Amino acid sequence: MTPIGEDVTIRPENREKCHMKEQYHKRRKMLRKLFLVSVLCLVLGSMLAIPAMASHPRGADAEVWPTGDPALDLASVQAAIDAAGPGDVILLHATDQNGVLTSFDFGTGGVVISKSLEIRGEIKKGKMTKILNGYDSLLVAGNPEADVTIRGIHLHNATDASIVVYHANDVIITGNRVTADTMKGRTLPLPGTWFDPVQPDDSISYGILVQGSPAYGCAVTGNVIVADNYVDLEEKLEANLADPGFWNFAGKPDQYFKAWEVPQNDAIRDAWSNWTGRWCSVGIAVQSVLGNVRVAGNKIYNPTMRGIMANCNNGDTLVEHNEIVLKLGGYFWGMGNGNIGIYTGTWPPTPGFSPKSITIQYNKIVCLTVPYLPDRTKDSKDKDGIWVVNYGGVQVTEGIIVRQNDITLRDGGYGIFLVDGKGDYVGQNRIRGNGKAALLIGNDPMDSDNAWSPLGTEAITLASNYISSFTSLMADIVFMDDVVNCTLSGNRGTVLFGDGNKINP
Repeated sequence: MTPIGEDVTIRPENREKCHMKEQYHKRRKMLRKLFLVSVLCLVLGSMLAIPAMASHPRGADAEVWPTGDPALDLASVQAAIDAAGPGDVILLHATDQNGVLTSFDFGTGGVVISKSLEIRGEIKKGKMTKILNGYDSLLVAGNPEADVTIRGIHLHNATDASIVVYHANDVIITGNRVTADTMKGRTLPLPGTWFDPVQPDDSISYGILVQGSPAYGCAVTGNVIVADNYVDLEEKLEANLADPGFWNFAGKPDQYFKAWEVPQNDAIRDAWSNWTGRWCSVGIAVQSVLGNVRVAGNKIYNPTMRGIMANCNNGDTLVEHNEIVLKLGGYFWGMGNGNIGIYTGTWPPTPGFSPKSITIQYNKIVCLTVPYLPDRTKDSKDKDGIWVVNYGGVQVTEGIIVRQNDITLRDGGYGIFLVDGKGDYVGQNRIRGNGKAALLIGNDPMDSDNAWSPLGTEAITLASNYISSFTSLMADIVFMDDVVNCTLSGNRGTVLFGDGNKINP
């Protein structure tokens, strides 16, 4: 035993262990100091951040509080837009400055956005920022270089459209809610145009419209994303369809139809006939964009004409994961098959516009009609699930994919209608209900648009579509005349071949 205070000679085999222990204690002391410094920095950082957050909530560069007075609300929002710098975020509050839930009211006007910025709403006390009324309430126009984002705003009872984009370079419209008690009286007559009304009160309107057509003096370029919006254009007439639980219909169309049957009596018939077919509305339209388009994750209820239009865009168009219910009734002037869940393709033929690719996938579509008024020419008895139409001698250059969509028709037209395509793929779609045909490939000779489609249809692949639960008037699959070199495999149902067809097994 070594006496206390005497030199201690460390044996060689223990020297390394002692060194390791010494280093271990040094590291622990260093880590404790680092931990204390980190905690102090976090505390100080939090204290410093509190005033900044109070001044600019959620990173906003400007804030506007609603008053409910149309003259004040419209002017204050426009003033914030006019004063904004490039890339600024403008926050529209859900409450007034006293914290009371209040809606903006735009009256009969709307604001114009002509610079790169983001307009953002908020949720307070469970309610979104809300804008009542307005005419083209949020209009993006005047600057084709504007990079604009609109998110988190509830727009209610706008006339013509809630969100309109005519000039922009990159657009994001996401997380918004667009509703109307009814679009009757809030739609825009378009006399002297292609949409020339056939009677005085015919008109057209949109929930969200992105229009880049040069024919209208518009220019939209870059990437356009319209995602996760809720659109209901007739929520008071069919309030039950606005119930989020409605979307449990998938796989249960019989229960769905039974639950929403329109009563069969003269009073109800008269009421429906007074408004059915008198105006047309589109949930979301993205047209003639010189760039790529994605329309995804939107819920669209009660448009009378079309749920989604994503046509004649010059890049890649992707329409996916949307849920659409076409309203009972509705009418599209001069077209027997104008009322469609999802419409894409190359119409209108525009110089310089040749879509690169179109993909439509994972969408749920329900199309309803008014079968108890057979003598009326203005009931849309032939609503269709998906149309992809190559018009004017222009085809989608890299082809079309339509896959894994869930479509239900009632007394409808076609589940999927593909016109004048080349090298396209239609597969794993589920089509239920009843109508003319589950799948129609080629141009319908009875359609008034026949003259617009001079190209042939060839090399289409139809693979593993589930259509055995669809009751067809013509056949489950119909190939029109001169459809050639198509491949048909794994589809269950009857097939009708036209003259000149050449089909691969």
